[in-house]
Amino acid sequence: MSSKLDNITEGRDWIVTKTASRREQMYGLHGIYLDAYDAVVKPDNVWPISHYVLRRWAPVLGAAAFWLLVTFQQLCYRNPKSADNNWCQVSRRRIAEESSLSESSIHRLLHQDPYRATGLRHWIRFQGRRSWSNEASTVVQQPNRYDIALTPPLAPVDQRGLAQFLLENGVERGADIAAVISPLKELARKTSLDDLLVLLEDCAERFSPAWPADAFLHTPLDVVRALRLEIPTSQREMETVAQVCSQVHQALTRQPQSLLQTNYFRHQWLPRLGHALALLVVVLRSRCFWDAHTLRDTVTMYPLEMARAIGLTSSRQVTRLLDKPDVQQFISVLDSGRGRPVQARIMLREPIVPDDQPQYQRLLLGNPSGQQGEDKNGHFERQTQGKNGHFERLTSATTDILDGGMDILNGGNGHFEHLLSTIITVSTCGLKTLVEQQHVNAPAAVALLEEFGIGPPNDKRILARSPDPDEVRAWMLYTLT
Repeated sequence: MSSKLDNITEGRDWIVTKTASRREQMYGLHGIYLDAYDAVVKPDNVWPISHYVLRRWAPVLGAAAFWLLVTFQQLCYRNPKSADNNWCQVSRRRIAEESSLSESSIHRLLHQDPYRATGLRHWIRFQGRRSWSNEASTVVQQPNRYDIALTPPLAPVDQRGLAQFLLENGVERGADIAAVISPLKELARKTSLDDLLVLLEDCAERFSPAWPADAFLHTPLDVVRALRLEIPTSQREMETVAQVCSQVHQALTRQPQSLLQTNYFRHQWLPRLGHALALLVVVLRSRCFWDAHTLRDTVTMYPLEMARAIGLTSSRQVTRLLDKPDVQQFISVLDSGRGRPVQARIMLREPIVPDDQPQYQRLLLGNPSGQQGEDKNGHFERQTQGKNGHFERLTSATTDILDGGMDILNGGNGHFEHLLSTIITVSTCGLKTLVEQQHVNAPAAVALLEEFGIGPPNDKRILARSPDPDEVRAWMLYTLT
């Protein structure tokens, strides 16, 4: 009898020790917002857009193609377990929801004339995939793959301008490639994007073609190679040239030349404003300035200048956009007139959409009902407080990633995985939350509860949550410590 009791005690100690070890390896994190506005808008959930893209590519792409590109780029980051963290498989329906485009519009932009006319072909490269199926004994179509450029390619005007700048600064055709190092360093040292773009525009006007008319040179290094300079035998010298070319590319496209916009704007306001007006808001915000000491939220632009910035051709189109009902939420016209520029004040913070106002008011008043409300983006949709300190139920953001039928995430090891886990999460309000995402093993759970001294009828509330044995061990360890 004593030996049996010793075995039970040793087994329980082993369970507690193993569970404690697992507890130290797995941390349940539950983010909370202390402000009602932050809880609704989530201003830390952002997407970056380069000022270079807004200045050079938005007018070429147009509004619909611009938002499709942004959607594709953001979807590339949705898989945290991929080895290179930049790909996923996603359904066209999901892309349509994310971009506020119809499925037919997506097909037209990717597979018909707009694909070439808008310049999307320089950002999105299509790879059809057909393979032999032993099961079907025929060639079958696999999901198409689209390679998405995450680094902005040089716009055509800057390809020409960079080549002409080099030719005017001592780089002759056929010269040693090392001759480009000094002028490229001069460009890389420029801190003003406006000055850099004006310089390249000016040089582009004097450029005489040095490569085929249909050639597209994505990077400064491609431009240097297109000048047919003499390639050095020294690898170190070539590495120096490549490094300086990279610095020029960074000076054009990267920090501090980036604008951060919230995903709340993309998910909630884009469908309401429409693609053209939403892009205009982003473009106008990029002309504003906001830091710890200065707020410059007024912009002065001619209507035709606004139109061209978003890929339109007529100032009347901008006038019609500014007459839309929701525009007052973002753009307040201070002065305008025939033949005069429009002076406007731009809202830099996101207004709350009408559908989210009830949730905002509830949170603003302290949320007496205990409901967080429904988040359409899939983040912590509903939280209900259990009585007497029992389990809460929390819907995780993971369900948003897995929703959509065709959406698949790559696990990094070549296998597709469902990103599901079972963890204890502890919020700062002292409540215990058990996230239930696995099937149960009721007899084992009952046995474990009895081992910890919890039997009928006290175990009914716990078993109603269908916990598996690991969850029971983790929960009991948490309560004991």
